[in-house]
Amino acid sequence: MSPKPSRKPKPAGNPATGAACRSCGVVTVAGAVFCHACGASLTEGEGGSRWTGRTFAILAVVAVVVSVGVFALATYMKQKSATVSAGMPPGPLGPVAPPAPVFVPPNSNTPPDLSKMTPREAADRLFNRIMRTSEQGKTDEALRFVPMAVQAYGGLPVLDDDARYHLGLIHGIAGDRENGLRHIAALKQAAPNHLLALMLEHAIAEKSGDRAADSKIVAAFAAAYVAEMATGRPEYMAHRNTIDQFLAATLK
Repeated sequence: MSPKPSRKPKPAGNPATGAACRSCGVVTVAGAVFCHACGASLTEGEGGSRWTGRTFAILAVVAVVVSVGVFALATYMKQKSATVSAGMPPGPLGPVAPPAPVFVPPNSNTPPDLSKMTPREAADRLFNRIMRTSEQGKTDEALRFVPMAVQAYGGLPVLDDDARYHLGLIHGIAGDRENGLRHIAALKQAAPNHLLALMLEHAIAEKSGDRAADSKIVAAFAAAYVAEMATGRPEYMAHRNTIDQFLAATLK
């Protein structure tokens, strides 16, 4: 059996410069760890890995690709976070249109904004609401607005006959007979046969079941109608339809 041939050692190089590279044979710089020509390691054994210029180029390209990918991902996440914060869905759909304003019908249960009205307008608006809800059978809702209306009319500098009639109706719905009679008396001070005062008295008599008193009130109303309407009182003009309807009902 013939002896195994030994590998031919590569030149050691000039000690003043450095060892010869085991890969390409170029004499390296003294104290160098890698070959300046091919990049091979000068400290590993002959079977060690070699770092060539091509290897360095590939690693550099990979590093650049990874850096670009990380930057792109960070940019996308930042844009997506800003889009969600602005209330817009990501993607090609674009921003979401703002919601359309909610339309509130005039006859809804939303209370009116009394702060934008004069004191008298606010009081009359509350009166209309009480009367409307009462006629609709919503007694509980009507009663909720009674204290507000009484306070609104009470805050007026002067109570005219129209306002006293409104308060008389409001107290009648609330079952406050005493205050209702007080406003009837005030109306009759100016006119003993005041039509609106007679209508308030009729409501009280009808509610209490006093038919005798109710008959007298109806007769007095019919007798005073023509003369009172001829006076042209503002409160008569404001409630002309109600007065005429009451007259038609009593003449049946």
